[in-house]
Amino acid sequence: ICWGAWVGFHLSKVTPRSELVCGASAHPSVHLEGVLGGDPAGLAAQVNCPWALFPCGAAGSDGADPSIYDLGGGVYKELEAKFPGQSVTKRYAAMRHGFLARGA
Repeated sequence: ICWGAWVGFHLSKVTPRSELVCGASAHPSVHLEGVLGGDPAGLAAQVNCPWALFPCGAAGSDGADPSIYDLGGGVYKELEAKFPGQSVTKRYAAMRHGFLARGA
C-alpha cells in the first residue's frame, strides 16, 4: 500500500488524465524515487493527475514520512503547481508509517 504511491506516480506519468483522474496514498512512498537515484519532486512534476497524500508521524521525527508531502514540501509543491487547488495533503502525526496496511 505505501510503496504503491511510488508505483502510482510512475503509472500516472504514462496514463492520460481521462483514464486516471486522481490518486491517493496513506503513508506515501514517493521518497523511494530518491533512494533509487531519482528526484521525488521531479517525479511529481510529471504525473497526469492530482493526488491526496496522507503522510504519517510527527514531521522530522524518527520513522516519520518526510516533509516533502506537506504544504511547502517539494512533492506537494509540484502537484499544486500542476493542479492548483486539486491535490490535498494531511499529516497524521499520531500514526506510524504503515498503519493502514497493519489495520491500526
